[in-house]
Amino acid sequence: MAESSLGAELGKEGTPLTAEEANDTVFTRAEAAAQLDPAAVTYYVHTYNVSEAVARERLESQAMAPNLQTMLESRVGSAFTELWFDNTTGQWVVETTSPATDSAVGEVFANVGLDNAYRIEHTDFNQAEMLSRVKELTQTLSESIPPRDF
Repeated sequence: MAESSLGAELGKEGTPLTAEEANDTVFTRAEAAAQLDPAAVTYYVHTYNVSEAVARERLESQAMAPNLQTMLESRVGSAFTELWFDNTTGQWVVETTSPATDSAVGEVFANVGLDNAYRIEHTDFNQAEMLSRVKELTQTLSESIPPRDF
């Protein structure tokens, strides 16, 4: 996988990837390692108080599947809640609303070479439900709090 001077991912022939190809882009650990910015490694070492080797491994894990969230959303569907990287443990954290999706999550991570670099947490609400509840709560609070003059 190549990269243009503007940072766009390029296919084998040097042409820009289609949206579908970009969504499925996966780098090997060696390809991800070659992309690491030394300044990012130094920052990670100092920010998270880890060795350079640990910093490199964690940054490589994050770079291996730049569209990991899109991949998970397409496999898990509406049960998908959130994806984030836990810098304390070095694991990806996938939140879903259903244990029934655990095997699909595992398949995605296995397909991108990160089969031991994630954990799954289950939540009561998916993203859409959570945003809806936040909106309702915001509306309720704004109606119940009288305006103040300053």
